[in-house]
Amino acid sequence: MSSKTSQANNHWWQYLLGSCAAVVLSALPAGAAERVVFRYGPMARSVPVSSLRQLADTGRAPADLKAYLDMADQDPQKVSETLTRPFKISSIQLDQWLNSPLGDAMLDEAGQIVHPPTQRAHRQAIRSALVLDASQDGQITILDTLENYPTSIVEIEGERLLEAYQKYGPIIAKGKQFAPALSAASPLLEEVAPLLEEASPFLKEVQPYLEQEETLDMLTDTIRSFLE
Repeated sequence: MSSKTSQANNHWWQYLLGSCAAVVLSALPAGAAERVVFRYGPMARSVPVSSLRQLADTGRAPADLKAYLDMADQDPQKVSETLTRPFKISSIQLDQWLNSPLGDAMLDEAGQIVHPPTQRAHRQAIRSALVLDASQDGQITILDTLENYPTSIVEIEGERLLEAYQKYGPIIAKGKQFAPALSAASPLLEEVAPLLEEASPFLKEVQPYLEQEETLDMLTDTIRSFLE
């Protein structure tokens, strides 16, 4: 096997786990994902969601999952932690954010990466999975969002995921550097927002997320841990 083919094989599983950060309706029938299919060019690999849950619950990878982890040289414990790393947010906050211009743009882009097999209603599907996940316990995780996906099969486009990482990775890293300062300044920004009528809607929208540095931590650590 050539080095390029080996490297591509390694990236299959890495991108699969990193994407489901991500990573998110009533317009679709209620259901639950049973399998995750990762596509990279002409190649495709399928993993049962139940195998991911077993890994998260027991710390041990079943045989079908262990083969991928071994191929990608990934520590099962590290993968389990990534799958279950929580991001605290209420379903109301999440729904409001997803209905904002920024959230709407995110859904459009994320829906091109994570989608049902038919590639129809992809925005609604990821939105439904995220909101339903948050409504259950006030937080979202990669694994719970997968389990709440409204179709039995979830497909992830590896090439689009890599493009998104290359596009937003530097922005995420830079944002993490400034997150503490922005969080400390948010009370002051809230006080002066009434004086800046044009800016106040944006400040009110992002202020809850600036207070949660783990947002950037989760995005950066999840993506970097599987792509570096």
